[in-house]
Amino acid sequence: MRILHLTIFFLLTTAMGGVAAQTEIGQVEAPVGKYKIVMSKDDKLCNYMREVLDGDLKVDKQGVPHQSYSHSVFSAIQWKKHGRYDSDNTYDYGGWYTKIDIDNDNQVETVIRRNVAVSRSNYDNIFVIDPDHNRTDYKTLEDLKQGAEGGIVFGRSGYDYVFLSPRTYKDGPLKGKQYREGLSQYVRIYPFLFERNYYLLIHSNALGDYSADGAVRTLVTRYIKGFVRAADREKLEDLCYLDSYKH
Repeated sequence: MRILHLTIFFLLTTAMGGVAAQTEIGQVEAPVGKYKIVMSKDDKLCNYMREVLDGDLKVDKQGVPHQSYSHSVFSAIQWKKHGRYDSDNTYDYGGWYTKIDIDNDNQVETVIRRNVAVSRSNYDNIFVIDPDHNRTDYKTLEDLKQGAEGGIVFGRSGYDYVFLSPRTYKDGPLKGKQYREGLSQYVRIYPFLFERNYYLLIHSNALGDYSADGAVRTLVTRYIKGFVRAADREKLEDLCYLDSYKH
């Protein structure tokens, strides 16, 4: 499971003085907060989004970088309050909604984004409602989960980066076992518009949710169909893996 992998890696690197090994693909250090491309299936898109993310970085008084997501690729999508966020108590949940062609099939779907707060972090789920239904048909969260045609709802095992080589535990109880890096379920999800097509930017939002060399993970992907609970190339097409560094 992704959380177990991250916890064990943290313990191992702490025991070694916080020094992590280089990844198999030969990554190099990047400036604090700045992004680098780790994997690209679309160089034009990936290079553009790296520039967008670098330009949107804001640094707080403690010198910690934070992403603002204020660029026009994000602001082109207008979000409105939904359910309890809009003070409508006939719903048992709240969130934000927008109407976009999220799967680029020339039909506009309603997309509901719901943020879930937990003790260690918070994370997003999104739900896609087909054009023949209305968001007001889903008054309960259970109705939404059962009635939506798809969405992004990562499970506890997280989302594997299938286009990176597997890594091997060097020590500890899982020594010799292989695992894949990627994202835990603790992610923020930002749809965006680039050259008349819609994509998703999925950013790690968990404390300690880092790659093997200490990077914070960001995925740029294209939504295809259905509910995405784990890596599935038929439902979500990975286009870019980007890393940024907090330290």
